[in-house]
Amino acid sequence: WLKPVHCRDAPRLRVDRHRPLPSPSMSSVVVVGGGVAGLTAAVSALEAGATQVTLLEREAKLGGNSAKASYGINAVGPGDSAEAFAEDILASAGGPSDSADPALVRRLAEGSADAKAWLEGLGMKFEEVVQGAGSRAPRLHRAMGFMLVATLGKRLEHFVSEGRATVVKEARATGLLAGGAGVYGVRYIQGGSEAEARGAVVLSSGGFSVNPEMVSEGKATLPITQGPWTVGEGLRMAEAAGAKIVGSGDVQVHPTGFVDPKDRTARSSILASESLRQAGAVLLNS
Repeated sequence: WLKPVHCRDAPRLRVDRHRPLPSPSMSSVVVVGGGVAGLTAAVSALEAGATQVTLLEREAKLGGNSAKASYGINAVGPGDSAEAFAEDILASAGGPSDSADPALVRRLAEGSADAKAWLEGLGMKFEEVVQGAGSRAPRLHRAMGFMLVATLGKRLEHFVSEGRATVVKEARATGLLAGGAGVYGVRYIQGGSEAEARGAVVLSSGGFSVNPEMVSEGKATLPITQGPWTVGEGLRMAEAAGAKIVGSGDVQVHPTGFVDPKDRTARSSILASESLRQAGAVLLNS
């Protein structure tokens, strides 16, 4: 059984792997969230010259929603172009908006081939290249999310062994440390005790779909495929520190999710990947 599911609402994240850290005062980095975005940020910061990175993960293991993904990543390849990729993204989004900033879309498209090559340099193996939904050319490089998590996690472990990285699990971030110079760290709770981690901060703790107070009217009843940790804490912390949240009214709704015949009204669901339709499955509106 299949049903429409709300599968993504996470804010955007940009990581420039080629830009050196700005000053010695920013040589320590705190990353909140241990999914693919957080792991990428942590490893990228270390490769860019960070002397110490602390990764805070709310759960007992790394991966978050990324570990549940079953699709892959889009990257420009032969016969394709960054311009076409960017145009396809904006067309799928219905045009430029807070959720589809043309400058960010262009940055993503232009950096996609480098991002894929970087992952391959870490040992990531992609299965095949296929033409996914909303794409005019084959640019979807298939890979299971847990393999991306494992590849990035292995690289991070290398830095942990060198003493340059620390992974703190079952640590719930509760607020940002901020002052006249801006944000300089994170407060968190682990095992009932409060602690602080100081440095430049990257928030990569996912979206908010499990938090009904943050989901816009009319969407709160949609089934979700994200884990119970997706409550928007990172967004709340950023907002409390003065950040402006954009695009939070938009969510991605996937047309297919598996339905448990024994509990057809359950809000939590497992995503039925688009790869099913690529393999020949047909959607029926009945």
